[in-house]
Amino acid sequence: QILGWRAAKQEEALLEIENIIREHRGFVFPDVVETLTELRRRGHTLILLTFGDRGYQKQKITASGIAHLLDEIVITEEDKLEVVRRDREGEPIMFVDDKAEFMKRLGKDAGILTVHICRPEVETSLCEAGTCPAHHEITGIKSLLTLIS
Repeated sequence: QILGWRAAKQEEALLEIENIIREHRGFVFPDVVETLTELRRRGHTLILLTFGDRGYQKQKITASGIAHLLDEIVITEEDKLEVVRRDREGEPIMFVDDKAEFMKRLGKDAGILTVHICRPEVETSLCEAGTCPAHHEITGIKSLLTLIS
């Protein structure tokens, strides 16, 4: 009801959400599949860390068609930044996100290379000019291919 739907049952509402997700595979930008495929070919370990309701996130990931390109998928209702800080086990990590708020909170944390994807068409990804605290700022994920050898 919060979303303006009048579904009689929770199952009906979930089915409606699933249909919307299936119809709109736009959870990933066009450059994502190509970039993840190339990074895998180069031997990099790819982990998707996503925040939110487990059922909804699973549906999004399935609908996006990228699950097969990832080595691991972590769905958490905890703060993503806390998960990254706690679970890094001394391994080098590159944290890539398009949310300006995460970059501002993580900053240039020791041991974590931060890359902010600042897509001009996505309002939540924008930092004010010169204020992005990430190590690198790029306009699309494909630019990772030049950052990572």
